[in-house]
Amino acid sequence: MKALWILLLTTVLLAYAQEKSNAPVVPPPLEQPPTRPGLEIVADFAILDLKSNMVHYSNNVVVTDPPSKPGDPLTVLKCRELTATRGADGRLGQIDMVGDVQMDQGDLHARGQLAVYTASNETVVLTGPWPPLNSDRPLLFSSQYTNDATEIIYKRLEGKMFWRDPRTFIPRSAMTGTNSFGQTNKLFSPLPGKSSPP
Repeated sequence: MKALWILLLTTVLLAYAQEKSNAPVVPPPLEQPPTRPGLEIVADFAILDLKSNMVHYSNNVVVTDPPSKPGDPLTVLKCRELTATRGADGRLGQIDMVGDVQMDQGDLHARGQLAVYTASNETVVLTGPWPPLNSDRPLLFSSQYTNDATEIIYKRLEGKMFWRDPRTFIPRSAMTGTNSFGQTNKLFSPLPGKSSPP
């Protein structure tokens, strides 16, 4: 009788094990990536090349960079194409922004055709014309002034900007202390007799 119970129990356990092994395997729930404050890039299209450690974004590229200090303005970059490469150490090496490059940070604005960011020294170099104002050079402007130059260089670690062959235009209202711009940023072309909104 005892042997019969053992045989019956073994048969039930084997049937249960067989049924369990045929049951579909349910994967664990997908883990969501943690929310991290940092750079955000959106575009219509992107390609990631794993062999060359390169990612390329194109069409309506918008980069949003939160401020490093609370209360500082957000930085927004727009361009037609953006390519980012990593170095041998796996860290960001360089970012190339091409085509109608627009950089805005609060009241400070830059315009050109090519911006190259080098991560090792945190430097941005802006070159190229800005056709909407018939400028053959890149522009850096605020409500108080407009600069154009053959190159506009921003060294983030030093907190300094440099211009090669600069030309600066300061509107009369900025020199007399009566700013007629209100809350808008009117861009004055460095080209004589021309002004236009950004």
